[in-house]
Amino acid sequence: MDLMREQNIQSAIDAVQNGATLRHAAQEFNVPRSTLSDRLRGATNRPAGQIEARKLSPVQERFLVDWALNEEAAGRAPTKAQITRMAQEVLRQGGDFTPLGHRWVDRFLKRHKRIKTKKSVLLERSRTRGSTKATYEDFYNRLDFQLRSKRILPRNITNMDEHGMQEVETTAGTVIGDSLTNRSLITSPDRAPWVSVIEAVTVEGRRLTPAIVFTGASLQGQWYPRWVKDQEDICNWRYDYSITGWSNSRIAIRWLKEIYLPETKPKHPTEWRLLILDEASSHDTEEFMWICYNNRVQLLFLPAHTSHKTQPLDRSVFSPLKNYFRQNTKALAHCRSSAPANKQRFLLCYRDASRRGCSVPNIRSGFRKTGIWPFNPSAILDDREALVGDAPPPRPRTPTPEIAPAAELQLVKTPKKAQDVRQVVNSLKGRVSPSCRTVRHLLNKVGKALDLANAEKAGLEAEINRLEEDFRAARPYTQKRVREAPNDKFARIEDIAQAEEASREPPTRRRRVTQQEAIPAVEQAQEEIIHGLDRLRGAQEML
Repeated sequence: MDLMREQNIQSAIDAVQNGATLRHAAQEFNVPRSTLSDRLRGATNRPAGQIEARKLSPVQERFLVDWALNEEAAGRAPTKAQITRMAQEVLRQGGDFTPLGHRWVDRFLKRHKRIKTKKSVLLERSRTRGSTKATYEDFYNRLDFQLRSKRILPRNITNMDEHGMQEVETTAGTVIGDSLTNRSLITSPDRAPWVSVIEAVTVEGRRLTPAIVFTGASLQGQWYPRWVKDQEDICNWRYDYSITGWSNSRIAIRWLKEIYLPETKPKHPTEWRLLILDEASSHDTEEFMWICYNNRVQLLFLPAHTSHKTQPLDRSVFSPLKNYFRQNTKALAHCRSSAPANKQRFLLCYRDASRRGCSVPNIRSGFRKTGIWPFNPSAILDDREALVGDAPPPRPRTPTPEIAPAAELQLVKTPKKAQDVRQVVNSLKGRVSPSCRTVRHLLNKVGKALDLANAEKAGLEAEINRLEEDFRAARPYTQKRVREAPNDKFARIEDIAQAEEASREPPTRRRRVTQQEAIPAVEQAQEEIIHGLDRLRGAQEML
């Protein structure tokens, strides 16, 4: 309706410019006489007036929206400050250096519903680069091949993974306290040794016996008090140790022989089992793979750096389990710590947390979310967050505008943005031929093209700056020690700068000395040694 009304108003304006009276044109096109009179004096409608009052044109704002979505798809979702800086750069390309207001970005987000503010989740760069469609397609093709070729039943599919935590750990969160203060101080526990747990779950929702790996050179009896014997589940767990607190090839083979193979034994000996696990160094040893193959266990390794999407335990088990564990240990943060006490507290807290975290619904949900069972590759392939490695850099396309005849336009200066073109359009009212509507249409296209070109230039400059920073970070540097002044306690910035400049120089290779060149130096050294021995004998005789 508004578009038809604007068309009638524009037709009435053209009729008046062609010689019709104001009253006759208003009656013929059903337009209020006052509105027609205001438009002839240069007034605009309300939406156009709001657009003209804004710093950025609609084309430029749409570019910012597309740029923000592309950055998010590439794993670089911008903040409000980055959106504002990019908008400022777009304006700078058009010759406008006035700063944007503090509330501009909020109004910008309110106008464009395609984007919004939301919480971000950190993802390692290696995971971002590894999350590509080709990687996931290859994994699901291999999974489908193994399920079909070996006729693996759902009850024989198992996922194994290892996760770690401190023996007593807690995090800050929402608490209840005095209404007169804004925050409360919570006592944090002392730094405790690391503990890792090997967990394994099946498609049916069954949890295998966990293996606890403590940090240390051996297992200590005082870690397990007498009351542990009354805890049936804790007594049935398996325990081991390592210097780092993580499992190794020895522990992995023990887990395979003592936990996985006995507890997942199929009903018929000819049935194949499928074990899904990550590419840890302890899982791809010859002994580990031979034991699996000899017992009709097919190993399926997850693609590198994709376990956050393809690992069932990571998707729906470990996160709630660790939350419950921190809730249980939060009340123990103020307690006095010792090695035996921390181990005992860990066993109790982890037992209670694993009962809730390793529930049947959580386990089944993990296999369903990853698309492993029921087999559904689209669960990951249709997930935009999973394909961040495939996101192309922002490259907005600039349409080729139609250029108005140069003979009809005498511009004083070259326009740099759409506002300059609109000023020219207003100055041409009443001074051009009856084809002024076509001229205005062409000029509007030119203005949109200028705005989009400025926005494109700003986006390309931002991309160039990012690539230059990556290039500087990838340049090889040679090690150069900072030479400290003997009278100074700390190194000076001049010394550090000098060492940094020296590190940029390519390393020089020392030329190997030939045997013929080394003979004179060796003979001279022998003479000096003989001369020194003679002087030593003379000194002894004098004594």
